[in-house]
Amino acid sequence: MTNAALQQVLSATGYMAEGEAAPGVLLGDEARLSRRGRSFTPDALWRGQSSLTVYFKFTSSPPAEADLAAWRQEIWNEGFAPLLWIVSPNRIDLYNGFGRPRPEADPAQNRLATFLTIASELEELDALAGRFAMETGQFWIKTKQVDRKTAVDQQLLSDLAVLERDLVV
Repeated sequence: MTNAALQQVLSATGYMAEGEAAPGVLLGDEARLSRRGRSFTPDALWRGQSSLTVYFKFTSSPPAEADLAAWRQEIWNEGFAPLLWIVSPNRIDLYNGFGRPRPEADPAQNRLATFLTIASELEELDALAGRFAMETGQFWIKTKQVDRKTAVDQQLLSDLAVLERDLVV
């Protein structure tokens, strides 16, 4: 079962309805088992029809920067998770899953926004990145910082193009 604070956030943003997971949402052990053999273990996830995935991680306090950087690196390497939500009892930090990880200042550089777990800010979060915003594409219109061009597969293609240009010349 998921934590009460996480359930509140998931309910306020449409990922849970009437205490049940919405379509595409995996909670608890189901979410953790979907990532077998990896170090980052989400407490919930939502997978859309296009395989884009939003990960939710509950922490009782903000995670250490090294842990967060490792989680982001792992998510970025997958190439299909535009968002990582770090949910704590008092706030939600939203991170760009497509933003290329950097060795220094990674958490601050790829944090999109922070929301408090109060009704007005949960409404803002829902409008920005709730399930409806993700399913209808509204998220992509409102958030220009999350760009598929910075996802791992696009970065690899770019690196290969540079290598090809160097080898051919």
